[in-house]
Amino acid sequence: AAEGLARDLGIPGPWYLCVSAPEGLIDRREKHSWKQRGEQYVARLHPRAERAFKVEIPGYYSQDTIGEVFTALAAYADDGRVTGYPYPLLDAHLTTKIGMDAVEQVRQDIIRGMDLLGMTLADYTSLFGDYHDEFDRY
Repeated sequence: AAEGLARDLGIPGPWYLCVSAPEGLIDRREKHSWKQRGEQYVARLHPRAERAFKVEIPGYYSQDTIGEVFTALAAYADDGRVTGYPYPLLDAHLTTKIGMDAVEQVRQDIIRGMDLLGMTLADYTSLFGDYHDEFDRY
């Protein structure tokens, strides 16, 4: 919605828009208020970015500081791999993400350990099942 509004108004990137409301996010309510630690923004950080991103900024930041944060983020958002996403954050993600092979190894280790305890695959699924695993089958 924010991207469409910016496009309709002819606002080129970079831009940012606060989407927080006093009771939380406008489009999503968290069950647990501790998950909302700051103010929520949508930001397009580069004129050629394919999409805007959600950014969370501490609620106690002043408007000047918020502007400085977005200026700094935009300064790092011109990497050609994901134009519009700050490349130090992309590098951190790529360095720290757990590959599917490691995820599968941990999953099998847990299932093996549960089997040794006399537990079944149904027990595993009820404790750790994720419908995304089911979706991935199709």
